[in-house]
Amino acid sequence: MSRNDETLLRDLFHNLSQQGLVAKPKHLCCRNCAHADLEQNTSYLFWTQEEDDIVRGKVGDLSLSLGGTSPEEISKVQEQVVISLSNQGFLVDCPNTSTLLVREVFFPDIARCPQCQEHLEECLCCSECGGLSYACGC
Repeated sequence: MSRNDETLLRDLFHNLSQQGLVAKPKHLCCRNCAHADLEQNTSYLFWTQEEDDIVRGKVGDLSLSLGGTSPEEISKVQEQVVISLSNQGFLVDCPNTSTLLVREVFFPDIARCPQCQEHLEECLCCSECGGLSYACGC
């Protein structure tokens, strides 16, 4: 059986979203852009495309970023996320108040567009395309 921590993390992010946390997997290109996009929210959690690329196809550490409108809110979010990750069997370090490091995650290598080699994205809207859509538009 192949291991796929990406699926577990996406499910976890979905569950956290349903609890009121803005949780965005593969959100934007980098942390600066993602924080700027999300900072108006009370509390949020994300990992970026840049971090996704680092662990794609191998075992590695995934950096999750979080934020909120106050230090108390950030601390509350950090505690909630660490408990949720730990309950799923992930090893988590907290190097600072705005970052969680999820140890030894595995994201399988994903298909690429045959024309431009961009990653294919999961299609969440339907199954007519076979579950994949070309993010590049090719």
